[in-house]
Amino acid sequence: MSQARRFRWAATLAVLAGAGAMASAQAADHDRAMASLTESLACTQGVGVEYDMVYDQQIGGFAVAGVALDSECSGVDAVVTVLDTSGEALAVQAVELARGASVSFADSGPLDARLVGQVTVVAVS
Repeated sequence: MSQARRFRWAATLAVLAGAGAMASAQAADHDRAMASLTESLACTQGVGVEYDMVYDQQIGGFAVAGVALDSECSGVDAVVTVLDTSGEALAVQAVELARGASVSFADSGPLDARLVGQVTVVAVS
């Protein structure tokens, strides 16, 4: 085998080894990301939500002033979204999950309780 041919084989094998190393690094990053995502999802699936209701003269009925969250997880950043019955967002607020955490929707104005369809809690960290 000529020296040029051996050099081509060596270069090809080096490129393949580099590609294998990159694939291994990507797989390790993927595994770490999946573990973090799984933990965050587990935290948000177990969050209890209790509405803070107040009577509002403006709307002539009860309004959702905020929500109290009951979570076993601490330190997980999440976004709380109040959706109407058609799935449109009425209010969005960031929160750090913890037992007794709460979210106020005072900046959003009164959220007519008759329009609220559901509250979602999604981890972002």
